[in-house]
Amino acid sequence: MDRRSQSDPPPPAWLDAADRDRIGYGSNSWRRRVRPITPLPDLPLVPHENLLDMNFLALQLDTLGPAEMIGLARLFQRTSRQIIDVMEAAAAAGDRSAVKAQAHRLRSAAGALCLVDVARQASRIEADAPLASQIHLQARITLLREARGMGLRALGRAARTIAAAQPESPSPPLSPNR
Repeated sequence: MDRRSQSDPPPPAWLDAADRDRIGYGSNSWRRRVRPITPLPDLPLVPHENLLDMNFLALQLDTLGPAEMIGLARLFQRTSRQIIDVMEAAAAAGDRSAVKAQAHRLRSAAGALCLVDVARQASRIEADAPLASQIHLQARITLLREARGMGLRALGRAARTIAAAQPESPSPPLSPNR
């Protein structure tokens, strides 16, 4: 039986019946017992399916070579983990400017490695940081961490596939003088 009165707003979609009963949602007394929860916007459960820009990756591999790309990816792997840790700490402390600065830094680095989804997630955090709730920023950072892991795995697979498909560079021709 729904005990909601006319003055209660409809329950948020993420609040199931058991939770509504537990907190007394709909009885008007829940407001005195539980601090209102700000519902999160609809967030994807997994990062966007477009993890990499394959055309740009092929160009980067051609320009830099596989060894340099591997070095950049390893550097990104180490530093991005630290950046996300700093972002989480800043979000927990309510330091929105630090969250925004770290998101900008990560977005720039991810773009150079063709990590489209990481760059997209970081860009969202950078844009949301000044006004978003702490819970929203923490949820976005969690998605960013997941996107980072998935992106790095996809980058490794794609780089190996592209490098294997490229013909080996031919040996330089012998000079006619030798």
